[in-house]
Amino acid sequence: MHELALDMIRVIKSFAGEENGLLSRLRYKREVQEFVLEVRENHDATVLLTTHDMEEADRLCDRLAIIDNGKNIAQGTPAGLKQLIRRNGDEPTLEEVFMELTGKTLKEEEDVLEE
Repeated sequence: MHELALDMIRVIKSFAGEENGLLSRLRYKREVQEFVLEVRENHDATVLLTTHDMEEADRLCDRLAIIDNGKNIAQGTPAGLKQLIRRNGDEPTLEEVFMELTGKTLKEEEDVLEE
């Protein structure tokens, strides 16, 4: 486990030493995701991950909880949550599951500017 901590420190230090441009943030995010996948695959460890990125959650999580305003709306496997709102045989994304279960919508850029 000591090696895992050192690997994570290396990832964090490599990000901290760079400019915070878009490319460095994307590379850092990818390195953290690869680290999480490595921990899951090679060690008997539980990883607690918080994210707003539903694609990331789908890729990295065996189980997840959808939390909205501090309330646990739903929990389960990504596939199980997707089955909650399956329509016409099409599998929804976790983002669509989140929107459906929480009643949230994405606002168009024009609408945001008008508010």
